[in-house]
Amino acid sequence: MNRSGLYYQPLPVSAEELALRRRIDELYTAHPFYGSRKIAFLLQINRKAAQRLTLAPALQVQVCAKWGSPACVRGRT
Repeated sequence: MNRSGLYYQPLPVSAEELALRRRIDELYTAHPFYGSRKIAFLLQINRKAAQRLTLAPALQVQVCAKWGSPACVRGRT
């Protein structure tokens, strides 16, 4: 194991980032079909930052091969 991994201390999440994640969660809950570009435009933030925050495990977009397929109905992708 590398020493750099052993001594690494992750920084705590800032209050600003938590507020932004909460706002993105509200937008995504209301409009689950919005992508990172639309969210970035609405919040006036960098698209890359919107991508990073929307790709958090809690905000994964469900993509189905065909609408109404059994995998889509059961919640699997």
